[in-house]
Amino acid sequence: MTQRSDEWVQKRLFEPLAWIAYLYQRLIWIARQRQPMPIIAGVVERGELREFSEKVLLERIFRGLRSKGNANYFNHMYGRSDLTSPKALLDRLGYTDTLLLAMVLQPGQFSEPWEIGKYDGLRHGNVSLPGEAGTSQVNFASLQPSRQPSAIGFPRVRGCYVHVSETTEPVRVEVFDVLGTEQIIEAARRTYMYARLLPGYGFPVGLDIADKHAHIPAWLTNAYSKLIRHHLGVSLQQGKISDAEMRRILVQAIYMTHRDWLFRPKN
Repeated sequence: MTQRSDEWVQKRLFEPLAWIAYLYQRLIWIARQRQPMPIIAGVVERGELREFSEKVLLERIFRGLRSKGNANYFNHMYGRSDLTSPKALLDRLGYTDTLLLAMVLQPGQFSEPWEIGKYDGLRHGNVSLPGEAGTSQVNFASLQPSRQPSAIGFPRVRGCYVHVSETTEPVRVEVFDVLGTEQIIEAARRTYMYARLLPGYGFPVGLDIADKHAHIPAWLTNAYSKLIRHHLGVSLQQGKISDAEMRRILVQAIYMTHRDWLFRPKN
């Protein structure tokens, strides 16, 4: 990842992404030692994802239309002339994976699994080390998944969409590809079964439980915000914050309401 790896080791420093990748690989290694092998899955709630539609579903449809000499099928359907590729269709019409697959899949069905490009954005970047003024370049691409079983870095991820009910959007399920094809099938089956326990929610009951435990109560956030305002107020009074614009912003945030005169635009 860097030409300064020896120096990083001496300083007992590590890159967080490399640490997460190592934990993933360690989790997979432990899972493969156990019989029966545990199901390791991640469930993505909602989002504007469209990778499956662009790279799998529509790519196959456009290929079939071109082979039949009907490449302008969608242009004729929508009365346009710019729907010439999967990307163009999604850009112009605003479809996402969940919107399209909600129309295609029936409740209880799941989509064709595909390899998700979760780590395509890992490229070069600059990292600032503690106690140093400058930055050093790091090659994050070395953490991208590899076809070699002994390679380090993030493991390849395979996913699918599971449609739970007519009134909810499909759920995306992700598993580690190296653990075998049975992982995605079993993860999709359990996702559907657990989601049916909360038909109005549309997601596995475990997510609902985790959300409730992870939710920070309002009394705690209110107390923390008061503590922050107190420390900022003390710093302002002691003159530790000298920048005039920063002082104005902090005064607004701490003392004023959004209907106060201080928020009115200047002439």
